[in-house]
Amino acid sequence: MWRRMHGAFLGVLVVLLGLLGLAGTASASSTTRQAAVRGGAHQVPGYHGTTVQLAKSHLAKKRPAISNTVRPNAVSGHTVSYGPITAQAHSQWTAWVNCPSGTLAAGGGESNTSPGGISLHDSYALSGGGGWQVAVTNDSAAQSTFTVYGVCLSGLTSYGQVTKETSVPANSTGTVGAYCSGKQEVLGGGGSVTVLNTRVQDDGYSLTFDQPYLGAWRFIVHNFDAVSRDATAQVLCGVGITTSGVVDSDQVAPGQLQTASESCSSGTTVLSGGGGSGGQSGIRITDSYPDGNGWRMYVMNDDTQPGSITTGVHCGF
Repeated sequence: MWRRMHGAFLGVLVVLLGLLGLAGTASASSTTRQAAVRGGAHQVPGYHGTTVQLAKSHLAKKRPAISNTVRPNAVSGHTVSYGPITAQAHSQWTAWVNCPSGTLAAGGGESNTSPGGISLHDSYALSGGGGWQVAVTNDSAAQSTFTVYGVCLSGLTSYGQVTKETSVPANSTGTVGAYCSGKQEVLGGGGSVTVLNTRVQDDGYSLTFDQPYLGAWRFIVHNFDAVSRDATAQVLCGVGITTSGVVDSDQVAPGQLQTASESCSSGTTVLSGGGGSGGQSGIRITDSYPDGNGWRMYVMNDDTQPGSITTGVHCGF
């Protein structure tokens, strides 16, 4: 079942997510990595940088907590990470973490040490559920570090990935959603963009309440380019688990970095999470990641007007 607290949970990436797009980034279903390697990262060549606003007040970022829940003969969750990875000023990066053998990715994301200078663009499961990949840009004048996370499950009776792509016109906002079918549960999801001048406002899940076995993961982006760009939403679907969720909203003042988090209830395990601004183009997601048995996000409000952040956690048992 889904438990709603304040308002609708709007779908982000992160990927992630107010974020930028990444030229040459693989789509949400096209990348595979060897599980023998814990993870990796590489810098995207040819980027010379822009300038983003940093938070007026330096909000101290919380150190993520790693939680593993192992239940014999049942679905178990394992949080894995790769990093920290050093991102020089005005640079773009992709990074991935692999799930342990015998597990499948349900969620994931990224955290960083910058006070609003890093934007999250892509955040999605690798093909076949073997891990999680993100793409980020550091548009500040200072070096920073970031870490990629994956929430990996064992004990599912079935697992699948569904993607949906849309074209977002120049200088406009677009929404794309990918849906689970039949009696599959939504485990999590994410999204990706084709160029880093596309900012993602929302990355999160949206359930259809009159059809509780149908669900979706929604990805909202704003395309700042002068030509159309593509955005892809990914939803991860499974059988053998029951899911629930918690969502809430918080205000974000102009020029401020704001954090919010939600936790799974006792007896349930964090699967995934996300959220965002509901399409407000001046707000971008900087961090979205598992934190203990819950989910935490940071957003930066580059606008001159107040905004809001909606954060949700998706839990299983």
